[in-house]
Amino acid sequence: MKELNLSDIWKQQEDYNHLIKSEHNMTGSEWMINYILGTMTELTELLDETNWRTHRVKRITEFGPNIADELADITKYVFSMWQLMGYTEHDMLSAVGEKSKILYQLLSQEMRPQVTGRNVIMLDLDGVIADFRKGFLNWVSDSPWKDILTINPDQIGLHLDINNRWDYQAYNQAKIQFEQEGGYHNLPLIEQVAQAVSTLYRLNWYVIVYTARPYTTYKRIWADTWTWLHNHSLHVHELHFGYDSRVVAASVLGENNFVVAIEDDPTLITRYAGCKIPVMIYPQPYNQVIPAGNEQIYYIDPDEQYWHISGFIDKLSRRKSDNAIRSTETTTNGATDAQS
Repeated sequence: MKELNLSDIWKQQEDYNHLIKSEHNMTGSEWMINYILGTMTELTELLDETNWRTHRVKRITEFGPNIADELADITKYVFSMWQLMGYTEHDMLSAVGEKSKILYQLLSQEMRPQVTGRNVIMLDLDGVIADFRKGFLNWVSDSPWKDILTINPDQIGLHLDINNRWDYQAYNQAKIQFEQEGGYHNLPLIEQVAQAVSTLYRLNWYVIVYTARPYTTYKRIWADTWTWLHNHSLHVHELHFGYDSRVVAASVLGENNFVVAIEDDPTLITRYAGCKIPVMIYPQPYNQVIPAGNEQIYYIDPDEQYWHISGFIDKLSRRKSDNAIRSTETTTNGATDAQS
């Protein structure tokens, strides 16, 4: 008898579903509900096979005899849901593989020892190393939205819809389509900053990426972002999604590390500086209004070579270290003078 492989099992389930659907006039939504309820029922039966009731006086420690049968039923329902949504077995394997990468990275971040005594970069993505504005506008110009969302050549505002005087509902629908299609996977790279960060990574800086991309709304954004980083050989230690939570995280890290932020958002820049965290600003038209004179804020020169940027940031950490040493020496000398 021929040994079955995944494609064989997939085809068997496909043929079975086609046959049973020919006997039942149900919508796709109704079939999905049917599959979900079937899966839940089989999971309950699987639970019974594990003898889970811990309150029993005489507890059975072995699994029941029908484990494989229940698992097979669950697998068939899961395959049916994939097929109902139009996916192939290769799509399923690819999605499971991407999810495995995400879970492995998240587990690595959770298990990593507390960061102490390190130089740390809090790195924003869009507008800093990923050119979201250019990427999204290029996508609009090649999409059906090009006749609805007319592009203003003067890109001076932080918010694209306001800058271009777009109807917000139309812009929001276009952005949803962009995100659902994996638009973040194809954004242009801002080479200068990316190479500077890569240099600092090689100098043993700890790199944490924070982005406000709506990962909780569209789960694929995590994989799109992680894949984009790897496709551009950008090695980072951690990837997080959130907005002002990055400022809180940087403040906590700053208690036992030297932290520098690289940011383009005026609000976040001001918040970082208010927490005494040095901020390197990648210049954009919308962040040129930040008040000058704040000793925590530094502008990146777009014409400067990447090694000058990485060298300046690395020098900031050494300056901080030198100041700490001088402060310790002053305190020690003062204590000595007081004793004498």
